[in-house]
Amino acid sequence: MRNSVYTIFFLLFSVSSLAKLPSIEVFMSQYWHPASGPYIELYVFSDPSTLRFEPIDSKFHSGIQIDIHIKDGDETIAEKSEQVLSPALVDTNNSFEIVHLMKLAIPDGKWQIELKLSDIYGQYYKVLKDSIEIVGPKAFMLSKLQLTLPLAPSPAWNRYGIPVYPKSLEGVSYFPTEDTLIQLYSEIYQPKDEDAVAVYTSFIEANSGRTVSNSERVFRKSAAPLTPLAVRYDIRELPTGSYFAKLWIKNREGVVIASDSVKFGRYNTRVNTNMELELPPDYISFIPPNTSLEDLKRMVDCLHPISTDHQIIQARGLVKDGDSTQLHKYVDAFWNRQSPTNPAAAFNQYMERIAEADERFGMGNRPGYLTDRGRVWMQYGEPSNTESSNFDNATYPWEIWRYDRLLAPNRPSQVNKVFIFVNRDVAGNNFRLEHSDANGENYNPQWKYQVNRVGTPPGIDGRSSNTNSDPFGTRLNNNSIMNGSTSSGYERR
Repeated sequence: MRNSVYTIFFLLFSVSSLAKLPSIEVFMSQYWHPASGPYIELYVFSDPSTLRFEPIDSKFHSGIQIDIHIKDGDETIAEKSEQVLSPALVDTNNSFEIVHLMKLAIPDGKWQIELKLSDIYGQYYKVLKDSIEIVGPKAFMLSKLQLTLPLAPSPAWNRYGIPVYPKSLEGVSYFPTEDTLIQLYSEIYQPKDEDAVAVYTSFIEANSGRTVSNSERVFRKSAAPLTPLAVRYDIRELPTGSYFAKLWIKNREGVVIASDSVKFGRYNTRVNTNMELELPPDYISFIPPNTSLEDLKRMVDCLHPISTDHQIIQARGLVKDGDSTQLHKYVDAFWNRQSPTNPAAAFNQYMERIAEADERFGMGNRPGYLTDRGRVWMQYGEPSNTESSNFDNATYPWEIWRYDRLLAPNRPSQVNKVFIFVNRDVAGNNFRLEHSDANGENYNPQWKYQVNRVGTPPGIDGRSSNTNSDPFGTRLNNNSIMNGSTSSGYERR
């Protein structure tokens, strides 16, 4: 089955000032049931503190309205509307999150999907339109592999008696020390009479490609129209690092007929706690001893643009733990490895660049190095040349950066690489990386449809009926970087 991910950000204004940038994230997955056929699930996550609160009976309330319509032209094929309310609050500064699950049955076919998200007590809403192709399984098929939590917040998140609450739906899932279990979840679809299959799962070290010791599991599953798979792992002894959870299916002849994998990170203070904290015995710290905990956290957190995956995971864990001694030691150890002859000078130079990234790319309370443009700029330096457009009626504001050569401490050297950023918020400064042909970056051959304001977007499978047409503004196609090409113009290396 195919998955599609939508992330929606929009601005809310109060009477006298601009509220902090809120986010409503909506993720959609496709599933199938032998009795009712294909259906979609929508996972909605929202920070209600940025919505409008309404005082009712001495308490404050907020919420969102979700309206979804599946259409074939003007004809409605399926629709559903739900309201999601926050708890009644006495203090709106309390931290919490709205999490909601919606399900909607949809017949096979190619349809248009329209999703409207509204602030119940405000005047602000966002409408998202896309095309969607629903294809029920005609032969053996495997749903998308997910990493889930073994405990669900409500029965609504149970699937066939199994708690399936997604750990993360976008990006890399992260499991800190206090997480002791990982659950892998997927579904096997066998609409025809077929043989039993063998199910294999394991963890693979992302850097070395080695299989983690004692992680291989094998199960035999009898043939059935639908078979839910839930495999739990005890990760208390899994060391800090980056991993892939892998699932593959073999038929009776031993041939792999389906497979999937998902990346995750682990930070574990129970194992290998000092792997990035080693210092020479005569080392003298350049960090003042009275540095505040918040400053130490920022010194560690801002290193991620020049860190390896392994270092990012450990740094994230240290920031979460909030141990000032360990944070202090990590900063010293990191810069001693980066510049053994003069770590203080290297640190000061880097922090000057962090300040410049904040000034150039920061958004309100969001530091510049945490934005996509700021991260790329910190990691790879100033681009060799750039093109941009903010006022083309056919496209959202966009920027294209090209690098003659990429030189980064945490990436191999690469030449002639492009990065394409798009600001779909228009009013803000939220340029998100939609495509790059550099190794380790977000590669999206359909990136032009993310830039385009009009025309037919690609379906959930990434295809579109008009990929050979040219509905895009001439400013996007005719510039010195893209040179009028409909692709990036560079080979991915």
